[in-house]
Amino acid sequence: MSPTPPHKSLELLREKEMLHEFIRTSTEYIFSIDFSPPVSTRGSVDELVERMFRNGRFGFVNERFARGLGLALEDLIGRPCTAYFKQQANQEVIEALVQSGFSLFDFESVGLVDGEEFYLLNNMVGTVENGYLLRLFGTARDITAQKQADSENIRQREQLMHMNRIGSLGQMASSVAHELNQPLTAIRLNAGAVKMMQDKGIDDPGETLAIMDDILADVSRAGEVIQQMRDLYIGRVHSAGRYDLGTIIANALRLLNSELLVGNIRLVREHDGSSLGIEANEIQIQQLLINLIMNACAALRSMDSVKNLTVRTRREDSRIILEIRDNGPGFPQEDPETAFLPFVTTREDGSGMGLSICRTIIEAHHGTIGARNAEHGGALVTVVLPAIEGP
Repeated sequence: MSPTPPHKSLELLREKEMLHEFIRTSTEYIFSIDFSPPVSTRGSVDELVERMFRNGRFGFVNERFARGLGLALEDLIGRPCTAYFKQQANQEVIEALVQSGFSLFDFESVGLVDGEEFYLLNNMVGTVENGYLLRLFGTARDITAQKQADSENIRQREQLMHMNRIGSLGQMASSVAHELNQPLTAIRLNAGAVKMMQDKGIDDPGETLAIMDDILADVSRAGEVIQQMRDLYIGRVHSAGRYDLGTIIANALRLLNSELLVGNIRLVREHDGSSLGIEANEIQIQQLLINLIMNACAALRSMDSVKNLTVRTRREDSRIILEIRDNGPGFPQEDPETAFLPFVTTREDGSGMGLSICRTIIEAHHGTIGARNAEHGGALVTVVLPAIEGP
């Protein structure tokens, strides 16, 4: 092999120095993780992940990485990765890295320094020789500020939803009073019947037991109404679960029953008989329904003719379609979709946030919501949600 010409060696040396300077001054976090001993790639994903966390140490980090974490280079190089990246918090992303064949891009990891969490957006590529993982090379970008901003946006959005729920409850006061009045009146009448039997010396254990069963059923019904209202008011945190949309609709309509009666609104409930299983936050979907139905009721108030409200559900393949239609004046805007913009309202008592919050809820459930004026008059709001089998 002929020796490398001197000028070529000088060029290679300069390129190496330039590369070192680039790595040292890069605004990206640049690092390598060495595995000692090397990690066998044989075995299950769980076994590989466990060995990677156990054997992984920082082989190299650039100054930007150390400075971004508020650490000195010596605090990182040679230290176990688990000193700053806990296995429990990063288990899933490392599993994905293993399943990708040790080449994964644009994935998030979470670290901990002095009790403070930080978040990185990473790219990693592994070196595998003879069935052993030797090291990982990676670049990362600090996205902690972005994550914190996202968290603050979520907090503000949840607070806005909560205020919307409180506003809706105020408007639903008559409906709630009516729903509670029915079981409470029945309890009072049944209790009076038992007292009358006692006063007249009537000894009928079977009848007394039947009356007590009725009282317990009415107490349970009143308790359910109160619990529903309490959940809506405090915004009880519900993780997503499997629910039947038809049941959620029935519960919302029960709460709004008096609103429909007082407004002399004829309710039509249509369903094609298909399964309406969804993965959802029950309280948020109920809030969505209450917002949409109360908007329709408000639009029908000024109508002198017959007032109709139709709630229609059907399933199309992997989608569930919910349509809420009234025969009111419809949307006054040229583009009804503007109704979903914040602070857009046609109601004197409206905040302009109800439909905007509805869109936020639906998008969080990976669905869509749209509005248009119906062909024969009135407003039509269509909600599409992903369907699941069940619930």
